[in-house]
Amino acid sequence: MRHSELSDLTSFEPTSRRWLNAIGIYTRSELVRLGSIHAYWLMKERGFNVTMNMVYAMEGAILGARWDELPEKLKAELQAAIGAGRPK
Repeated sequence: MRHSELSDLTSFEPTSRRWLNAIGIYTRSELVRLGSIHAYWLMKERGFNVTMNMVYAMEGAILGARWDELPEKLKAELQAAIGAGRPK
């Protein structure tokens, strides 16, 4: 099994790490490269019950911040991006 740098990030519970691993994300740098919105859609396609809190956790991991400390403006932007639907 591949070591998951994600296990070092407190933003993610074991289930969240498994979901990220299922879409090929094992490290923070891979998450940064993919982005939280794209990762959200890949997990949804796999049938995972992804919530906005997971999107916030991914974005927080990308930015080096706790998910619950993200600015409200950023949370609103993430919600709008998800609400716009999957990019073509």
